[in-house]
Amino acid sequence: MPNHVGENLDHIPSRKVSFLPFILVALLGIQRDVHHAYAETLSGPSMVSENKRDALRRAFLSLGEQVVKDLETYVRDPQMRNKIRKIFDEFRINPRICSDSEEGEVPLGTQKGFCLRFAPQFHPASFNGKRRTMSLTKDFDPADILSLATLAHETSHVLQDDELRARVPWDRYRAYWSVPNIDGTTVTVVPHNEAESIATSLEILNVASHGALRKDATSGRPLAIRTRDPYLKAFFQQCAQHYYTSPSTFVSFVEEIYRGAPGAVFFSEDLVPIK
Repeated sequence: MPNHVGENLDHIPSRKVSFLPFILVALLGIQRDVHHAYAETLSGPSMVSENKRDALRRAFLSLGEQVVKDLETYVRDPQMRNKIRKIFDEFRINPRICSDSEEGEVPLGTQKGFCLRFAPQFHPASFNGKRRTMSLTKDFDPADILSLATLAHETSHVLQDDELRARVPWDRYRAYWSVPNIDGTTVTVVPHNEAESIATSLEILNVASHGALRKDATSGRPLAIRTRDPYLKAFFQQCAQHYYTSPSTFVSFVEEIYRGAPGAVFFSEDLVPIK
């Protein structure tokens, strides 16, 4: 996460980090090749963020129209179909607009939607429930299907946060989001919620590919997905193969992935710390 000027890292709250924990270990310290197509054509950083936000919204909702139309054909579980509809509905009606530097706690019972911002961070995307803020890297690409799947993953966390705020005691909720971020590596993980969010993004990809993702995963073939991010594709490949071939152990599989991440701190579905 970004280093805030004038703050000690020990006092910066940890952030709910999405995806790639096992790949992040290998990527630490490596500068990735990024493309700044928006920055080349727009005049200032605030305009870049505003235009990127609009482009991202259009691309994500366009994907949603396609996916929702074909849900009955490719998604067997009615609960999963409902989750996917809610993800796109949440993004469509999201009323919050914020600056890229917005901070602050959103009190219990006052949350409506979420804040979407672009920030300098190593992780592709993250969501902080206490601030109701989704953060994306400045090179986040709305034209890449895996970026949109990542966005679906984060929006799933928004819906989970609504449920947590309604069910979990507020002091426990705040404690979860206040875990000290040691050297910027701390990752707070609720294995069940991570597995649910990854599964949802996989099902969205499967619908968008007209069932090809599921067929590739169950046959052991490489995923037929075009992307500029080979690391993200490797992650989805690994997760899809396990999700579609061994769904009953998918939560344990996801937990093992995060066990390989430096600084991972685990919590139960009720936000109670677990070892």
